[in-house]
Amino acid sequence: MSISLERSKGSEKLKNYRISVSGYGGESAYISISKAACDFWIESLENSDNDAVEYCLNADSGDFDFDEISEVPADAKFLFDEKSGQSDHVFESPDKTAHLWGPSVQLATVDVDLIENVENPDEVTENVISGEGVDDLSARIGDQTDFEVDIFEEPADGTISYPSPGDCVFLFTSLEKGTFYECFVSLSEEFDATKIRFVVGEAPDGQDIVLGVKYDGQAIENLGGDTVGQGYSAHAWEQL
Repeated sequence: MSISLERSKGSEKLKNYRISVSGYGGESAYISISKAACDFWIESLENSDNDAVEYCLNADSGDFDFDEISEVPADAKFLFDEKSGQSDHVFESPDKTAHLWGPSVQLATVDVDLIENVENPDEVTENVISGEGVDDLSARIGDQTDFEVDIFEEPADGTISYPSPGDCVFLFTSLEKGTFYECFVSLSEEFDATKIRFVVGEAPDGQDIVLGVKYDGQAIENLGGDTVGQGYSAHAWEQL
């Protein structure tokens, strides 16, 4: 499917463009945890995040193979749900303050291809933008427009919740690389790079993440990416 951004009502053949955003990023869960849990995991994380990752991946099954710790004390089991008596999967924790998926802006590239039709996107007629860094595209569009056009947009209010001073946060990330967004637009005019927008949100740990793509003011549906897992990481901190 594609979104149609027609400029005329005539019978002019529409031009189909595929927009792909690739790079390094992942899926991250930011979870509010207790001070006791925070203290335990900060100490555990001093040498390695292996045990923290092990806990997050297997809390719902309870089958652990820890490297350094023998067990997780009750007050550090932040994925345990007292009501159900079971542990949640880390990405399904009800205590998540943010759940983000996408590439890091600094490590993201964009491709825009003119294609014959969206049913067979491999038939590329023209590479309009080929592997250009999202930051580089932003700088190029800024230069072309005397910096009147900013291709970065902030997400809607409430998309990301941020911790307050004193809050304790656990961050679990599934690290991935590849294509995070693949979407299509059908236009009656040539693709105009000054009309593309990347919805970029600052994650609670300070990373800028691409959360969506727009063209000419309209959000474009992501029809699915193709990423490969690169491992996992875990962090815990008390917000200053």
